[in-house]
Amino acid sequence: MICFGSLEVQQMFAAGLQYFDDPWNCVDAASLGLNCTFLVLSAVDIVTENELIDVQLITTFGSFACFFMWIKVFYWMRLFSALATYVKLIQQTIADSMNFMLMVAIIIFSFANFFYVIQRNLALT
Repeated sequence: MICFGSLEVQQMFAAGLQYFDDPWNCVDAASLGLNCTFLVLSAVDIVTENELIDVQLITTFGSFACFFMWIKVFYWMRLFSALATYVKLIQQTIADSMNFMLMVAIIIFSFANFFYVIQRNLALT
């Protein structure tokens, strides 16, 4: 993890803010940050033999760290020539459907906002 982290930091310094132009670099940085956070929070609870940090918070960081690690596994499948075409196809399909996904997210958030306002008004009466 230290080796991977040092490589990522070197790339960040070399590229500057352009490092974050590539989505896969963002996934790498998020994965590294979440894994480090998870390990530090877990170590604090273990070393102090107390629950200083909420276990639910620690498991949330662990869950997101695991999710980003699986995304990285998916990305590394490109190394195998038999899978590279499928990985590229899935990436292109997701990229092409982003406008539709954005529209669906806006619709879901608008309905959620509607129900929140209704519930809030009912609670006040």
